[in-house]
Amino acid sequence: MYIRGNKGDYDEWADLGNVGWDYESILQLYLENEHVISQPNNSNAEYGKDGFQIISWYDNNNLVSRAITDGASELGYPTLLTENPLSPLGYFQALVTINNGVRANAARGFLGQVKNRTNLFVATNVTVTKVLIDQDLKATGVQIKVGDDLLEINASKEVIVSAGSINTPQILMLSGVGPLSHLNDLGIKVLQDLPVGQNLQDHLYIPVPVQMNGSAVTNQPRSAAIDNLYQYFSYRTGPVGTLGMSNLQGFINTKNNSIYPNMQVVESFNPPGDQNGLPAFLRVTGYSPEIAQQYVEINRLNASASFYSILLKPESRGSILLNSTNPLDKPLIYSGYLTDENDYDLETLLEGVRYTQRLLQTNPLRKLNATTVPLILPNCPELEFDTDDYWKCFIRTLGSTLYHPVGTSKMGPDSDPTSVVDPRLRVRGISNLRVADASIMPRIISGNTNAISLAIGLNAGKLINEDWS
Repeated sequence: MYIRGNKGDYDEWADLGNVGWDYESILQLYLENEHVISQPNNSNAEYGKDGFQIISWYDNNNLVSRAITDGASELGYPTLLTENPLSPLGYFQALVTINNGVRANAARGFLGQVKNRTNLFVATNVTVTKVLIDQDLKATGVQIKVGDDLLEINASKEVIVSAGSINTPQILMLSGVGPLSHLNDLGIKVLQDLPVGQNLQDHLYIPVPVQMNGSAVTNQPRSAAIDNLYQYFSYRTGPVGTLGMSNLQGFINTKNNSIYPNMQVVESFNPPGDQNGLPAFLRVTGYSPEIAQQYVEINRLNASASFYSILLKPESRGSILLNSTNPLDKPLIYSGYLTDENDYDLETLLEGVRYTQRLLQTNPLRKLNATTVPLILPNCPELEFDTDDYWKCFIRTLGSTLYHPVGTSKMGPDSDPTSVVDPRLRVRGISNLRVADASIMPRIISGNTNAISLAIGLNAGKLINEDWS
């Protein structure tokens, strides 16, 4: 999913003291990265055409998608041609990182196009165990583990850590850069006391189960799935080469207090007796067998859908800590979901549920007989369905990650004691060491985090060139 985020996201970064990270600056990075190969007809949205990252668009104009956008219009949310960072409230079909039915990931788009450059060397099946830092607090290289061997690689200029919001803080802390008390507890010599691993943010979502037994959605041939697979493997076309109706994105504000959204809403659709999409969804979420079976039963005879409410701006914060001094040990992930002091996150997700119910009551969705379905929640089986307490238990039981962790090496100005890197992405107190990944985000953006992660990488390259030219 290729979502840029909105103007308010990046202007907030700049307001926090991060010079060069305002919306206009980020927009130029997006345009430079992008290679748009298709977009909606009549759309004058500006996308880059000469970058490495292929982005495309497909029209998911099916019965259920139309009912959702028409229903949202009844509730006051317009249907947009494409994402609008300046006026983001509404529904649109998002651009995607897909090329000819295959995911156009960053490795294929960037490394794949520069793999023959003589100044690029890529080593796979290698684990970075720590950054080498000398007595002058200067990064001089990295220590790596290849099989059973430990090797040291020296850096002639600087080291850039780009291991993501989970592993970047792990590497920094193993290198002696991190919270004083935590590193002392593990016997790691502290070279720089910084809040590495703190400020973890993620997009928590909940999947409200919906059943549709209108004849228009139920009476569909069972052979369609086989036909779609044949079309895909023969020609790389058809629904299998897309994200289905998940490209339909809604951005709403449940509090009606801003032109910017606090909730992203997405839906997935399962035809009756779905043997493909629904099992994959249940496998990814890791729900218990008793919960998963209820989703299967809902879908056994009727079409079903999951209406996802995604919390865009959580107040809760988590953290990443070391499990041990062994770099092969997985770090400890404390998500911190729903831990904010005033239950803002829980209440906002509850508002998301109530929005879904209002949407289902609109005329277009009533025609599909779309209704929420009660689940028996093992944590609170005694609660009456559709009460606030029931949905709060639902949120706590079934809330899950959207795999958008950010913020654990927070970017900020010199005056911000909670920051790990400065606006040029340099680690505070350690020379020749930089971080370039989603962990530098001071606050999570309002949307999927892939596109902005690519822009952070591009900006890092520009900053490195400026500093060493």
